[in-house]
Amino acid sequence: MRRIFFMFVFIGVFFCAPFFSLAHEADDEEELFTIRMTEEGFEPRDVTIPHGGTVVFKNEDSGGRWPASNIHPTHGAYPGSGIEKCDTEDEEGIFDACRVIAPGEAFLFVFEEAGEWRYHDHIQPNKTGIIRVKSDQGIFVRAFEFVRERLAFAWGSILSIFGKNIPGESYAYDDSIEKNSREIFSEKEALYSYTKKFGVREALERLASLEQELGDCHNSAHYLGRFAYELFDEKAFSSCSVSCHSGCYHGAIEAYFKKNGTEDIEKKLNVLCQTDDNDFLNHQCIHGIGHGLMAWAGYDIFSALESCDTLPEKKESCYSGVFMENSVGSLDEGGEHYTRYLDDSDPHYPCNALEEPYGTHCYFYQTLQMYRVLGNFGKVAKECSSLDSSYKRNLCFESMGRDVNSFAPGNLSRVVSDCMTAPRDEEKAWCFMGAAQDLFWDPAGEDEARSLCGLLSGDYLKQACYEKIIDRAFYLLDEKSLDSFCGAIGKPFNNFGACVS
Repeated sequence: MRRIFFMFVFIGVFFCAPFFSLAHEADDEEELFTIRMTEEGFEPRDVTIPHGGTVVFKNEDSGGRWPASNIHPTHGAYPGSGIEKCDTEDEEGIFDACRVIAPGEAFLFVFEEAGEWRYHDHIQPNKTGIIRVKSDQGIFVRAFEFVRERLAFAWGSILSIFGKNIPGESYAYDDSIEKNSREIFSEKEALYSYTKKFGVREALERLASLEQELGDCHNSAHYLGRFAYELFDEKAFSSCSVSCHSGCYHGAIEAYFKKNGTEDIEKKLNVLCQTDDNDFLNHQCIHGIGHGLMAWAGYDIFSALESCDTLPEKKESCYSGVFMENSVGSLDEGGEHYTRYLDDSDPHYPCNALEEPYGTHCYFYQTLQMYRVLGNFGKVAKECSSLDSSYKRNLCFESMGRDVNSFAPGNLSRVVSDCMTAPRDEEKAWCFMGAAQDLFWDPAGEDEARSLCGLLSGDYLKQACYEKIIDRAFYLLDEKSLDSFCGAIGKPFNNFGACVS
């Protein structure tokens, strides 16, 4: 009888919570708030409204406008939204105009979700704004919602054990999807099944391999990121990469905010990557969040960094994602994404315009922009060497090593010659450490990373390089593989860290 009683209690909570919430919301009086869309952007750009408030986006520009939820171009951060729902029966409930709003016309939307909702113009993505929706839910309603979410999660976990589709999954799973599928580029059902069967990284690699033939894979990668978070939770952030212009990271953060909202964002971000004891994978997860936050913030680097600062630890990992997104995840103006924080006349911007500690950490992902401005790594090395602190210099040369390697895949002699342009031995060492880390991002890269270290002349450079990859091996290899790895390095260079019993 006790079990039956508790079953009815839980069922009551699960089904009645929405009615408590709706009854509470029914008392709201409709309020209208006008945002003018002008040639300069959205005015006011930042507004606060009550729960259930209606925003009128009035076009006072000379051309068409299209307001929609971030993140561009899939518009999926606001719960229930997504550009794929335009021209469907679900269009009425999404934060997306779904069409060009002509001058003199307006788009209205009622905000029923509390939180901070960022938006943009789909036609001119560099025009952005923020709508902050105040919560009016009491403690009991929030408690009911929490219990209901936990029950749904538990039921989904039970179903997944038996290979069943989880309620709320976007698409039905087709186990027959093949590894060489081309359909995943344009068919979301196929992409969902591919991601579930082969994993996030394999799916992203397949999308990138089809890009030259089928076009930009950024949008497809957005959906991949959504599916990745839906299927694998926070592990999605450590599985994505900057392939397809970081679309996987963008989609994962969209799915995260869609599921969790943005209210009390500090508390929610604090627990997002705290479930894995592997320090390297934990860094990757938080780094991926930094990428997503930058895109979610409409490439406002200050806002993204402030969000990183809400994390209890490893803020630097989040900063690195923000700065990498600024450098490599955004496209030029007129493309899908646009950052205001690069200057083709100044190789040090934005690092030299940021307060500390941001300005220092910025250099860990600045050398790609330096290369764009200066044209060769010899000049980049000179700029890194001129920085006013050893920590900045080390980060800058580590960044250079990573970029040197990415510019010369498989050409280790080129990596060696470019890093040797650094003026001092310590700077050369940091460059080689950056290149070795980039090679050894997963177990498949151990041989090439070890080969790079072996090419270096002088014990100082060799030891620095080997120490870096031995440290990485500790997180990536199992015990048996680690023993083999250390044995292949040999004495005296394997007398460090994980290679010392």
